Amino acid sequence: LWYRDILMYKATKDTNLLLYRDEYSTITKQASKRSYEELERIIEAINKVKLRLDANVNFELAVELMLLVIKETC
Repeated sequence: LWYRDILMYKATKDTNLLLYRDEYSTITKQASKRSYEELERIIEAINKVKLRLDANVNFELAVELMLLVIKETC
């Protein structure tokens, strides 16, 4: 949801759409740093880990793969 907020702010600049309003300054910084492609890649990695966990993949391995994708985009 945090990355969703970054994407929503980047696209609309509307603070009323933010779920984490208390993180406004961090969200605005991240929105200015990250491209739409990077945010899409991160959100896809999060969705992929959900699918993997539903398929009973090892939790630690699935989360580690997701974190590697996030780290690569930074």
